[in-house]
Amino acid sequence: DLDHLVDKVFRELEPLDVEAIRRSRTDLTIATTDFETGEPRYFNNWREDDIFQVLKASKAAPVVYKGEVWINRRRYIDGDISSSLEKNIDVALHGGAELVMAIDNNNVLSRVNRLFLLRYVESANPRLREAIESYIGAKTERREDPRVIYITPTTQLPIGTLDNDREKLRKTMDIGYGDVVNNVRLRELLEA
Repeated sequence: DLDHLVDKVFRELEPLDVEAIRRSRTDLTIATTDFETGEPRYFNNWREDDIFQVLKASKAAPVVYKGEVWINRRRYIDGDISSSLEKNIDVALHGGAELVMAIDNNNVLSRVNRLFLLRYVESANPRLREAIESYIGAKTERREDPRVIYITPTTQLPIGTLDNDREKLRKTMDIGYGDVVNNVRLRELLEA
């Protein structure tokens, strides 16, 4: 429940220190998809945008989330639709990053998720439809760049977009933990 996570957990139960995030010297860049254009839109921590709405928009997956998220009178949805991991890495490198730790949390689209998205695009505007169709057909490619450390699941994750099974979640977290701990390039960086 994305609304619960952002509105209840991030605002009340474990409040994000928004002022500390805004003052940080680290550029926090968050990808979203413009609902009207299908183009990526990047927000960062130094702007005056509502960071809670930006976080929500970045994960407002079509079909699963109940609509779009409004920021400054524009509608946004999940950033994964228009901005691949590689595009996000490009944004970081062009922004001056010397090292990027890229966490690939995307799983192969299940047949059910693919069908839901194809059904969703039937009513989407043409530019958003094009972005979603591109997302559905996208192939994962990795660059050879010493400035990029990929953290990628070493095995097929037992969970999908619509799963909330506690056992599957636990197994997925264990896989992720193991993949981080056993990442050779990350270990070399931390030991240097």
